[in-house]
Amino acid sequence: MIYIKNDSLSKSFSNTLKDLACFDNHHVKILLGLRKPLYNIPRVIINYEEDEGYLKLPRGLLSQVKAIFEENKVKYSLEDKRYFAKESFNWLFRH
Repeated sequence: MIYIKNDSLSKSFSNTLKDLACFDNHHVKILLGLRKPLYNIPRVIINYEEDEGYLKLPRGLLSQVKAIFEENKVKYSLEDKRYFAKESFNWLFRH
């Protein structure tokens, strides 16, 4: 996840970042074509979270977020806090 402090972002800039993590639900089009009910089916799938002053975006959007920051001349710093196991696995293959 990409964590961005929400307190220093304007509402419009925050909405721009949120729009990156939202996309249309293709099941809605399918069900509309079949004239099925759309009860309890979201039209838009949301892939971000907001809590404790942070906007959390999927890690796959990192290049797009960096491009938006650079386009708007926003200073940012990156910290990679992923966990990498130091142990290597030895696989034993038997014939």
